[in-house]
Amino acid sequence: MTGPVVYLLFGYFIMFAWLAIMITAMILLRKNKANFLSFIIPWFVGFVGCLVVVFVIL
Repeated sequence: MTGPVVYLLFGYFIMFAWLAIMITAMILLRKNKANFLSFIIPWFVGFVGCLVVVFVIL
């Protein structure tokens, strides 16, 4: 596989993982079993991961 294709697939994987983390965090927050910090840390990590992938590809 070529370099850009690998980065693109990695970017899609990061975005889908981020989406799954967000859905899980929203469910936990609605059930009041998680605090705000457990939501913002995965969000920040996923956001930075998406930005890194986007800027590496572009």
